[in-house]
Amino acid sequence: MDSAKQKHFILFSKERSNNKMTGESKQGEYKSDINDLLDVVQEFCMSDAFEQEFEMFAKEHAGTFRRSLEFSVHSAEHPMEFHDVYRQYLSKFEGMIEDFIVKVR
Repeated sequence: MDSAKQKHFILFSKERSNNKMTGESKQGEYKSDINDLLDVVQEFCMSDAFEQEFEMFAKEHAGTFRRSLEFSVHSAEHPMEFHDVYRQYLSKFEGMIEDFIVKVR
């Protein structure tokens, strides 16, 4: 991840917070702030560290993923195990992004 861009966003966010406290705000600042945040989060999601977390997750749950390949559309219902793994994945994904945003804000 480009640490210069992350530092810029952190400084920009602090300046924006200071402007809010003093009542000084610039039109369009919010939109720029959101765009900067999205850029930094996108870089984080494309980072090796982020991807490695999900590679480890896939290895940890490889047995479940293999069983899902054997599942047929004509079978009764998906096993609850599939949904449990999905919820763990979603929680991990959202948690990592949320933690990152809190860190850079």
